[in-house]
Amino acid sequence: MLNSAVHGGNLQSIFADFAQYQYVILGDGLEKNTHGDHANTVALLNSPLTTATTFFGYIDASTTIQNLPLSEIEIRVNEWAAMGINGIFYDDFEYDYGVSRQRMNTIIGYAKAKNLPVFVNGNRPEEIFGAIVHPVYNPAGLPTVLTSTDFYLNESYLITEGNFQDAVFWKQKADLLRNYQQSIGFKIMSVTTNASSNEFSQTKFFYNWYGALLYNHEATGWGDYWFSSSTGVAPLRAVPTISPGSSFFNQPTVEGSEVVRFTNNGKIWLNPTAHSFGFIQAATCRSLSSGTWHDAGRWSCGRIPLSCDDVQIASGTTVTLSSADGQARTLRQEGTLTIQNRQMILSPR
Repeated sequence: MLNSAVHGGNLQSIFADFAQYQYVILGDGLEKNTHGDHANTVALLNSPLTTATTFFGYIDASTTIQNLPLSEIEIRVNEWAAMGINGIFYDDFEYDYGVSRQRMNTIIGYAKAKNLPVFVNGNRPEEIFGAIVHPVYNPAGLPTVLTSTDFYLNESYLITEGNFQDAVFWKQKADLLRNYQQSIGFKIMSVTTNASSNEFSQTKFFYNWYGALLYNHEATGWGDYWFSSSTGVAPLRAVPTISPGSSFFNQPTVEGSEVVRFTNNGKIWLNPTAHSFGFIQAATCRSLSSGTWHDAGRWSCGRIPLSCDDVQIASGTTVTLSSADGQARTLRQEGTLTIQNRQMILSPR
C-alpha cells in the first residue's frame, strides 16, 4: 500500500497520510477481492481518519488498452461501491482510446445509478463535453450526461513529463474547459506529470499551483513518475502561503505577456513564456500629490491602483484620469478626481 515502506506497514500511519489529501484516486484492481491490498483498501475507505477525504476508484474506459466489456465495467463499479468508494474515476476517456459517446454515457450511467460522482480523464475536452457529430464515435451528436456533480482531470497541467508546457496549447485548452464548465458546471482538477528521473521542482509545482488557482481548479497536485506506482511513496508537497480571497472579479485575461485574474483580495498573475507567477495583495491606495492617475509614484501603495484596491483621493489633491480607464474596488473622494474622455470602473464587491 502507498507509503507502506515508510511506516513499516502500520495501517493507521498510512491512513493518516491519505487523510492529508482532499481527493485521492485509488489504483486499478483494488476493487477485486483477490488483490493483496483489497482488505486494507476497504479499511482505508471506512477509517475514521479519512472521513474528510474523497476517494475515487479507478476503471479504464478504453477499448484500445484494457477493452473491458460494459458488463465488466458495471461489475467493477458495483465492487467499488460495495467497498465504500466516494466516486468512480474513468481513465482513457476519449475517442482516441476507442470510447464512443454511447459508451461514455452508458458507463457514466452505471456510476450515477449508485449515486457516485464521475471523474474523467481524457486529453480532448471537446470529445468529452461537446456534442459535435463524429461519424464513428458520435454519429447522432449525443450530448454528454456529465453534470455539475462530476469532475474532469486536466493531466500534465502546465508541466508535462517534467517540462514546461507550450503556452499557446495550455491557454487554449484551459479556456476551452472553462467554456464547457460554464455551461455544464463540472469541477476541474489538475496534476503535473514527471519524467523518469522523478525530480521534484518546487518552482514548477508553484507555477502549476498558480495556474490552477487562476482557472479556479477544485484541486491540483504534483504527479510523481507513474504517480508513485514504482516507488510506493507519495510525499505531501507544500503549497504557497497566500490569501487569494473568496471570489473572482473577472475571468482569466491576457495583459501583455501575463494571464491575470482579480479576486476580492488581490491579483493572480502567470507568465507562461517566462514561467513566472505571483499574487499581488490588494491594498489601500491614497493619492500623495496632484497629477495623473496612471503615475505609480502618485499613490501610497507604490503602484497604479488595481481593480481589487480601495482608492482614496486625498484632500487637497487633484487626480486626472486621461490616458486610460481607472480601476478600483472602492473609491473615496476627499479631493478631486477629474475624468477626461475616460471612465472609472469599480469592481463588484
